[in-house]
Amino acid sequence: MNNEIEKIYNSVVENETDYVNLRGKKVGIKWMHPGTQRKLSNIILKYKDDDTLQHRCAAVCVLNNFFKILFLYPILWRWYFFVKEYSANEMYEIFEVSKKKVQQESSLKNMVLLIGVRDTLKQQTMTSVESILQKLLSEQSTQSKED
Repeated sequence: MNNEIEKIYNSVVENETDYVNLRGKKVGIKWMHPGTQRKLSNIILKYKDDDTLQHRCAAVCVLNNFFKILFLYPILWRWYFFVKEYSANEMYEIFEVSKKKVQQESSLKNMVLLIGVRDTLKQQTMTSVESILQKLLSEQSTQSKED
């Protein structure tokens, strides 16, 4: 068990590459950068009903670098979609390996901590407090009218 954890830790620290076969071609996938995750989220929201969604996401997962995404993404997703015409089954392994390459635990911990820091949460609580106070006042006024 400890040996597996050490291997995973070493893989993260050394940013080791896992390889995926895409029609006989080896494609390397490293640990996901936060910018890559952000780009994936943006693509999923923007192109959720588009046929090119999976090809766009596969290109981002393979590139996984700000400058590579900036310069090569428009070419690579079109290459995957129009030229190679990869099917969803062929790209499945890219997404499976990419999912493993996301540091979820630390990311989730950070999200939990950031939720407590949001200023909108304070405003939500203020509005909820105001609504609760209004309910209490209305209840008191109806009780005093009944007495």
